[in-house]
Amino acid sequence: MKIFKWSLTLLTITSIYSCSTNIDQRTQLVNLCSFISTSSSTLPIPNSTITSSSIVPNGTVVSNYPLPEHCLVTGVAGAYTGADKVSYGTGFELRLPLNWNGRFMFQGGGGSEGSVPAAIGVAGSMTPALSQGWAVVTQDGGHANTVLTAAGKATLDFLSEPNATIEWGYGSIDKATQTAKSIIKTFYGRSPDRSYHVGCSTGGRQGMEFMQRFPSYFDGVVSGDPVYDLTAITQSEVNSLQAIASLVSKDANGNAQFNQSFTVADQGLFTQAILEACDANDGAVDGVIDNPSSCKFDPATYVFKSTQPLMCSGAKTAACLSSDQITAIKKINQGPTTSAGASVVVPSGTKIEGYPYDGGFMAATGIPTRNIGTATAAPGNLALGTNQIGYYISPQIPTLVPYKSWSFDIDPPRLQANHPVIAASTNIDSFVNKGGKVIWYHGASDPGPSAAYTVNYFKNINNKYSNAQNFSRLFLVPNMGHCSGGPSTDQFDMLTPMVNWVEKGIAPESVIASGSGFNSPPAARTRPLCAYPKSAKYTGPVAGDVGNAANFTCQ
Repeated sequence: MKIFKWSLTLLTITSIYSCSTNIDQRTQLVNLCSFISTSSSTLPIPNSTITSSSIVPNGTVVSNYPLPEHCLVTGVAGAYTGADKVSYGTGFELRLPLNWNGRFMFQGGGGSEGSVPAAIGVAGSMTPALSQGWAVVTQDGGHANTVLTAAGKATLDFLSEPNATIEWGYGSIDKATQTAKSIIKTFYGRSPDRSYHVGCSTGGRQGMEFMQRFPSYFDGVVSGDPVYDLTAITQSEVNSLQAIASLVSKDANGNAQFNQSFTVADQGLFTQAILEACDANDGAVDGVIDNPSSCKFDPATYVFKSTQPLMCSGAKTAACLSSDQITAIKKINQGPTTSAGASVVVPSGTKIEGYPYDGGFMAATGIPTRNIGTATAAPGNLALGTNQIGYYISPQIPTLVPYKSWSFDIDPPRLQANHPVIAASTNIDSFVNKGGKVIWYHGASDPGPSAAYTVNYFKNINNKYSNAQNFSRLFLVPNMGHCSGGPSTDQFDMLTPMVNWVEKGIAPESVIASGSGFNSPPAARTRPLCAYPKSAKYTGPVAGDVGNAANFTCQ
């Protein structure tokens, strides 16, 4: 029966295309869009369904972007019922522009996913790829939060279902890619000329999964702030929360009052100190430390130019930070250790990192947003990472609140060594051998996945492959938080440099970025992001415009 349906579908498609002498291409595609929803039987993944396909008119606004005329296809790939009796499957959305440029983009997901984002080609701060003629797909990680909650489950409980865990790790992105490419071939009559992945955070990890597990799928991968080993990254977050919790009292339920640890004034005092110490190292005093590696800053010994020490010698005052506050800051910076002072390595082999000092370390989008919070907002790391740890240990304890009880002496070995969410392998031979390219970027003030993890992976790739410069680049973004935000140039397009590298052989050595949230004039700036290990250096005229990228060079 399926062979009959497949043959009938191909006959119908052939009939539509055979009318090319009588109707124009646009009309063909409009007609074919309506037909796509009846072609589920042609999909490559069993138990897949196209639930809808329809033309979206030119100028329709989605996620604040006006879009060109395109065919919107939605569906579910690989539906099944889990051992927990919950319905699972990879929900997807594919948008097919009628004026196609021959390229395909996989738009990476975020967080623990659970819903399908609009597939318009926005990942980071790009202009929508759909508006540039790209076909774009998104997916939901293989689970739907609405289905989980309707079944009486927590949205993270899919991590207790073995197949759903694998789907979130890498299965769903495989299914979505295969499905999208199949529909693209049906719709346009040919496969994509080039295929690219772009994503940040979970989307960054997904890009690394593609390189490691599905190396033939994409010609280029852009991986931003990747959470490529959540069993390690969540440990960095626990260490930070524990450092802050050690400074504050607890409420009647035993919950730390994190926001009592550092007032906004205290946060500003730390920022003032590190900028006074290191801001000028890049040739411009502008609230940005473009070369953090040149910043030899110790908050315990730093003395302001006014001769006031950053660390109080006695009782806490408004002019200094207490010794306990300084100890907490240094613990966050250095990462966790055992009681014997040894570094901690999780079973996957990844060392747990701290958070490098940067001009945005104590900015609102840095350590405070994830570990301090405010009177009305809890620290983000309580719900953006550490709440997953109970699912990564054996046996699982989904209700675990790690900052309250986790011991770096005894608990890390409980973590699973080969969990599906780990994408830490440096074996990307097949991706490299096929000519694949990868661009990493990472906010230097990211308070979730520390930039140190991405730098380490990048260095490991360089150590393994003597030709790494032919396929790998890393761009650190000073002051930027997780994927965006902060007093930083957090608006940039990494897709265009990737296309130029893959299709024209032009390797990116710098990318011009912009930002409008700086705390000192000019509030709006442009600046080059430099291929690591180079960084931006002010080389313009004395007292020149620090907001103009032309006054900086990569050195």
